[in-house]
Amino acid sequence: MRQALIFFAFSAPFLAGCAAERFALPLISAGPREGLFLETPILVSLVDGRVDTAEARPVETLQAELSRIYGSNLEWVPLGDATPPDRVAVRFRIRALGASFGSRFTPPAVFLNAIQQSNHNALGPWGWVVNSATSTTTGFAESAATGWWYGTAWIDFELQDNRSTPSIYFKIPLAADRKKWNLWGYASGDEAASLAWNNVAIQLTQTLDNVLRVVRDGEE
Repeated sequence: MRQALIFFAFSAPFLAGCAAERFALPLISAGPREGLFLETPILVSLVDGRVDTAEARPVETLQAELSRIYGSNLEWVPLGDATPPDRVAVRFRIRALGASFGSRFTPPAVFLNAIQQSNHNALGPWGWVVNSATSTTTGFAESAATGWWYGTAWIDFELQDNRSTPSIYFKIPLAADRKKWNLWGYASGDEAASLAWNNVAIQLTQTLDNVLRVVRDGEE
């Protein structure tokens, strides 16, 4: 019985084909932010920066979720639009969103390098936003091993504040890595992907909440 279970755990991802990847939809459990309104909304753009996006197209889902939570506080614009004077713009780039069997979408060194190279030119209250965001970003400490699903979610968060001269710009990675033993095949992969995304969703909404607070305080 134990041998059969071990065989199932290692072979389940391949019983229905050769695919060893699962993809997640970026749903967010948070409710609408009531009582937090901006006179001038934040300009927001979102792009899927993954190389292979054939299995899932999360941009529409994530945009709908953020619109549901933040409403008129966000003004959606194309990614390439220039930020006008006296406006704040936020750009999200999806780097990873799913789970891989026996290996990671993103090696630990790549994530650590992204943190080191991220632009932290955040002055004044923006320094608090950056510190809060980076303190909740999880690392990738363990090496991958056969028999496990590794879920990874990663969104680059960029902010440009043109309300001051010179303008303020910073970029920070929001990421999480979760693993699940391959007990239930694809279902284990889906769970690993979901766990990783749920962690990043918390980071994302917390960071965006803080951005809105800074902008609101500047309007008062």
